[in-house]
Amino acid sequence: MIETITEQTESPAPDPIVQESLVPSEPATDQSFDAESQVFSAEYVKALRDESAGNRIKAKRIDEANARLLHSVAESDGRLVNATEIKLDDALLDGDGIVDPAKVRDAIAALIVGKPYLASRKAITVIPQGVQAETVAPISLFSLVAERA
Repeated sequence: MIETITEQTESPAPDPIVQESLVPSEPATDQSFDAESQVFSAEYVKALRDESAGNRIKAKRIDEANARLLHSVAESDGRLVNATEIKLDDALLDGDGIVDPAKVRDAIAALIVGKPYLASRKAITVIPQGVQAETVAPISLFSLVAERA
């Protein structure tokens, strides 16, 4: 009878999965890390470098295209003396990374307010300078009398 009591008081062997979940997790420290074991193959490194170089070339082309588009929008606006006065900035790009014409127009307006000497100056009337084309004078009574005299 004593043996049966001792059998009941013994607890069954703990389940390793349950036991791991009850133990508080410690910070992950990988003591088996070896710097020499983390070496990548030369082909893999070359492929990564080639991909990175390709991405840099594409980004450079996109920046050049955006700069040309920015200057063409600024020239077509006509409010600046020199369209190269406005510089490409991330604030002028839309969500897709392309120059937004509305933002460029707003930037031109802000640039002209800050630096009015950059605004293009156009003559409102024709200024008679140099050789002029012959114009026919309107007929008047004075011109008729002057011809007969």
